[in-house]
Amino acid sequence: MSTPSSPEPAPFPEEHRNKPMSWEDMRKIYPQLPEKPPVPTRTVECNSMSYTDGEGVQRQIWIPKGTLKTACKHLDNKNWAALTKFPTYVDQGYADEGEAEEKERKTWEWLVEEDTKVEAEPVDRGLERKED
Repeated sequence: MSTPSSPEPAPFPEEHRNKPMSWEDMRKIYPQLPEKPPVPTRTVECNSMSYTDGEGVQRQIWIPKGTLKTACKHLDNKNWAALTKFPTYVDQGYADEGEAEEKERKTWEWLVEEDTKVEAEPVDRGLERKED
């Protein structure tokens, strides 16, 4: 009989499921976690949206980088005509930065009218971990 190289994590108690917990509490359950949470190296924005329009037709659109808030605003306002200007989503995936930016630059002007554009929020650099 062989012994496992790392201990199995303790079973997660039912009363703690789907509840927020601190990193320290998670380490009590999973001791193999690092001492501090890792610093995120990359984030991505949602690139597609599924919705049902006013006529009951289910649609899925591609959302170029920087246009998520605009698409959400159109959805909240039930502006179906504006949402139909977005390209149909066909699993465009997350492209390399240069390729994605070029495609979005070409798409942006005809896709979003100036009076309906919602500016993207600036990236908060305050979340980066500072050394002790």
